[in-house]
Amino acid sequence: MIEQLRPEVRRLAKRASIQTYNWMIRDTPSIEELREELPERVAVYTQSAALLAADWYNGIESDSGYFALPDEDLPDEKIENVAKWVHNGPQSPENRIRMAAHRLVFDAARRTVQVNALSEGVRVSRHEMAGGCDDCMVRAAMDLDGEYHPGCEGLLVPDRDGSYEPPDYIQEWRSRVQEAKLAGVTQPDVIAKWLSSN
Repeated sequence: MIEQLRPEVRRLAKRASIQTYNWMIRDTPSIEELREELPERVAVYTQSAALLAADWYNGIESDSGYFALPDEDLPDEKIENVAKWVHNGPQSPENRIRMAAHRLVFDAARRTVQVNALSEGVRVSRHEMAGGCDDCMVRAAMDLDGEYHPGCEGLLVPDRDGSYEPPDYIQEWRSRVQEAKLAGVTQPDVIAKWLSSN
């Protein structure tokens, strides 16, 4: 069912990426201008992603009667980090803002699921596509939901009483992560590097 949500969020993320890329090319905003204007530039896309995620959440069968609401806030700290990141290479600022906008939209969907799951009192599981990068693959296999790369499209799923069934390929990922651990590698970032070279 998560695959019904991802294409819609991806569509919004693509639009946000195009709009912010064009803005950067046309106006070359400074870090300060990014801090001030970026929230408004992406708001329609992040808010739409949050609404979609809340609607998707409410479409999942539940006996709790819980009703999810969108989390439409863009944390100031996140905007601050994005503004600095865009201007700190190695890629060009226009390419970096494109990636940042993509992540902000997916973050809005993830944050909505996370906030509502916390409010409902259920855990979340990380759901990655089969073609995800090594870092996100490792985090999904280890069920760590804290970090996502700008271009990655992982989402979160409420897991009520262990009802979430991960896709079959997750078991293969877990086996590979276990191999790394047996080789003495334990940190997610280091495991990802180990897997890419073994």
